[in-house]
Amino acid sequence: MQNKLFLKAADICELLEVKQTSAYEIIGNLNKELEEQGYLTLSEITVADVRAWQNELLMYKDKNGKGYSQTYLKTINCQLTAIFNYAIRYYNLQDNPCRKAGAIGKSKGEPKDFWMQEEFNDFLETVSDKPETRMAFLLLYWSGMRIGELLALTYDDINLEEKTISITKSYQRLKGKDVITQPKTPKSIRIITMPDFLADEFREYCSHLYGIMKNERLFHFTKSHMEHGGVLPWAAMPLTAGNDRKKAAALISQNRHQ
Repeated sequence: MQNKLFLKAADICELLEVKQTSAYEIIGNLNKELEEQGYLTLSEITVADVRAWQNELLMYKDKNGKGYSQTYLKTINCQLTAIFNYAIRYYNLQDNPCRKAGAIGKSKGEPKDFWMQEEFNDFLETVSDKPETRMAFLLLYWSGMRIGELLALTYDDINLEEKTISITKSYQRLKGKDVITQPKTPKSIRIITMPDFLADEFREYCSHLYGIMKNERLFHFTKSHMEHGGVLPWAAMPLTAGNDRKKAAALISQNRHQ
């Protein structure tokens, strides 16, 4: 067993039973702060090192001036803590500097609003000339699936007769390569029933996918495209999140048929 901080992503996945994407995030963020000090062993990481790394995460801003979410900060800090705890338990590491450095982030994010149907319809008008993007956002808005789940969908996952979508996998783009993984949690494997109007939209969309293979991805872009490519300034508007989207979709769907 290596005693280095910079284990391979696959090694951390095996030890902590986390997804490969999470392991890459741990490695990448640690490396950003500690690369000048070389490949430190776990026993050489100090409280000051951890606090400096935490400050880097807290100060980070992307090209649009957006920082990491509070829930992401909490998650990534807990993952680092877990690495040290594992070393203490199984490899006689004496101390966990994360405990003395303190926690960052919050377990729950700020309450999120969601697009009302009129606002969402206005947005659809802006992508009316991009059928793939339009269909993708229709599915996100009305089904409650995650972006990674959407991008992993294949033609074989769609049953237009039963009006269902099978969610069995998730898509990520890692180091320039397409990676298909299991969904976020075992409970994420599920079957979504589409309302009639969404099934009709999907049927029309699929009718133009000439020669598509059953195991071929339906949407050939990335999460970055969904968030930024061609949909700004609408990307800044809050799309309904998680269960809220499902509840809102159900309510609006009921209203459509009253």
